[in-house]
Amino acid sequence: QVNGQNYVITLHTVLAKSANGALCLVVQSIYNWPIDVEGELIADRDNFVKGVNATVTSSKRTEARRGKGPALPALLFDATMPTYDWRSLIVIDGQTIYEVAGGVPKSGGDAADLDRCVKSFALTARK
Repeated sequence: QVNGQNYVITLHTVLAKSANGALCLVVQSIYNWPIDVEGELIADRDNFVKGVNATVTSSKRTEARRGKGPALPALLFDATMPTYDWRSLIVIDGQTIYEVAGGVPKSGGDAADLDRCVKSFALTARK
């Protein structure tokens, strides 16, 4: 329930893990209620770092696009924990929230995998 109302969230999740322990996670969340864009971006960031026991090291409000469409609100952030470093991009497109997160182990990981995960994410144009 949100504010005493029953709502539904539909989630789709994909997770990939490399041999060196790097992770790339993509989550699509579809809400059936109005989204407070700025509040949701911050809440999603904070929920992610809380879920992995990390601390935000940088956070920047930015934009993303679906194909050549209009700019979509987004938040790019980095976080760290004792065993992993993380980079994540959250994008809000109407009632849908996308989050892509790359994680690399501090021991034996390749920091370039963070960008490979996050920067390879693209929203394709709708037909």
